[in-house]
Amino acid sequence: MSAKVQWFAKDLLIIGAGFAAAMHIGKLPAAIPILQAELGLSLVQSGLLLSCIQCAGMCFALLIGSYVSKLGLKRCVLLGLSLLTLASICAGLTQSVLSLFSMRIIEGFGFLLVTLSGPALIRELAPIQSLPAKMGLWAAYMGGGVGIALITAPMLIQSWSWSVVWFSYALITLSFLIGIAWFIPNTTPSSQAVPLKSLIKLTLQHQPAWLLALIFGTYAGQWFALVGFLPTIYEQNHIAPTLAGLLTASVSIANAVGTFICGLLLQRGLQAKLLVILGFVVLIACALLFYIA
Repeated sequence: MSAKVQWFAKDLLIIGAGFAAAMHIGKLPAAIPILQAELGLSLVQSGLLLSCIQCAGMCFALLIGSYVSKLGLKRCVLLGLSLLTLASICAGLTQSVLSLFSMRIIEGFGFLLVTLSGPALIRELAPIQSLPAKMGLWAAYMGGGVGIALITAPMLIQSWSWSVVWFSYALITLSFLIGIAWFIPNTTPSSQAVPLKSLIKLTLQHQPAWLLALIFGTYAGQWFALVGFLPTIYEQNHIAPTLAGLLTASVSIANAVGTFICGLLLQRGLQAKLLVILGFVVLIACALLFYIA
């Protein structure tokens, strides 16, 4: 039996913050060709720049996640949005590859703070009966945010410059920062005194966590490689930047639609295990068709 889902402004603000954070992931692929031309960015440097945020997640997600509940969920979301805003503004002002790398790493920490705290904040504020649908929409933040960026960034670059993309997305992030600071109630930091060393040890000894990390890492690595370099591949094949952005965005937005549909199906009582198996079957079939066709 599915429960009727009520959506509130506070839910959409938090979910919107996730989309805004993901837009900072998606702004770079569309800008790589112009950054290569203006800053002399090599293909290897482009790959490193694309992977900075993912490397920050791989190295520090467990550490940051262990402190999120202690610092307070709302506070962590605001801190993450602040880092994204400031780093994006500073990167837009730079003309140095090294500075661009530095700001990208800071954006990585901001992205982690938002995406690690956001789901927990939704769980704290949303009624339990409507949680699957809301978490389904939250899960669409990466595909949706990257898709929006892949559509809008080429238009802004074509009309103005890559710096305008960085400034525009900083303004969007700032608007969500103000909205959350004003409308979302403060959360109480966790008082559970679990030593960090014990928490990390417990997590690393949990075998299902390793399996999930391997499964998701395998999927995410392919997804980021595809979405990250598709605009460059299209550009090398003389496809217009705006059309290249739209074509790449279709990949990302399909991901967002799929996650939201899964949330609705969970809301209607379907088992998560069944949906995961179905997802793997579709991925295998698409991969085979890609190489056979």
